Amino acid sequence: MTFKKPTSTDTPSDASVAVSGVPLGTSIRSSTPEVSDAVDHPKHYNSHPSGIECIEVIRHMPHNIGAAMKYLWRAGLKDGAPTEQDYEKAIWYIRDQIKLEREKANAAQ
Repeated sequence: MTFKKPTSTDTPSDASVAVSGVPLGTSIRSSTPEVSDAVDHPKHYNSHPSGIECIEVIRHMPHNIGAAMKYLWRAGLKDGAPTEQDYEKAIWYIRDQIKLEREKANAAQ
């Protein structure tokens, strides 16, 4: 796996991580459109009325905040995943972020 460190002139679409030389955003799983869409662009992350895909927003956030947003975004939309469970997962990530920020603040004192 090779990583390209983003530079100050990179835009989010320029910053890429390549796996075995395959640029970010390129499906390495399947050439079948149905499988690729289910993996690379799942419906439950593309159903927002704005037309924006979840990853386009959360890739600019710290991990825990992005993960919480992901679960809130898809709540009630993923087949077989209860809405309440998505909310509980979002809360877990928010609580973990609060814990990390408190530890960071205590370490700085």
